[in-house]
Amino acid sequence: AMSACNAILLALMAREKHGYGQQVEVALFDIAMAMTTFYGTAYLITGDNPGRFGNSPNGSPTVGVFEASDGPLYMACANDRLVRRLLSDVFERPDLLTDPRFDSRKTRTANREELRATIADIFKQDKLETWMAKMKKANVPVGYLRTVEQGFNSPEARERNRISKIPHPTAGTVPNIETPIKMTRTPVIDPVAAPLLGQHTQQVLRDTLGYDDERIRVLSNAGAFGKAAGEEQALQNSA
Repeated sequence: AMSACNAILLALMAREKHGYGQQVEVALFDIAMAMTTFYGTAYLITGDNPGRFGNSPNGSPTVGVFEASDGPLYMACANDRLVRRLLSDVFERPDLLTDPRFDSRKTRTANREELRATIADIFKQDKLETWMAKMKKANVPVGYLRTVEQGFNSPEARERNRISKIPHPTAGTVPNIETPIKMTRTPVIDPVAAPLLGQHTQQVLRDTLGYDDERIRVLSNAGAFGKAAGEEQALQNSA
């Protein structure tokens, strides 16, 4: 929701400046990849797949991670309507809807450990793809529970161009996770790599603080910039 709000605000600003509207797209998959932040970037650079840090559902027995016979899934049946679809349409267990332990949100919460155990036992009886197909058909919110490695190598990541490479002055290129916000008329500018240590020191002194070349040279000769000064000069010479 926050990213969608930001995208709408960007579109409004673009309309104010350019006089036209545009289509804005913010996909949940793109948001999920962007939210991996440090862990996703570390995987792209090192290839090391980070482990999971646990599951923290909101206390509802019908929200969280469950195991099919061959892999995990995450579902979010957070209201009575979705619970009815899950128990009746997906599990084909309408008897659970009339079970006095589970027939209302209040009783499900009071007996959440029993219900969660019952649901877990049912999921173990069939394969992941079978459950995914049934739940999608019943319009029950469900998703694959992927590792970072699986997510970044998934068909969705490739088809949606979630990963790019940024030129870097010393590393050649560095991986980049694309912004989840897509705009048809005013797309985001190409990202740039983080600057090297001291790369913009002289530029900041000159353009922002008004130092002249002689003053900058004196500081450089005195060692004020350290090794970074030589790196910046090398970059300027190669430009």
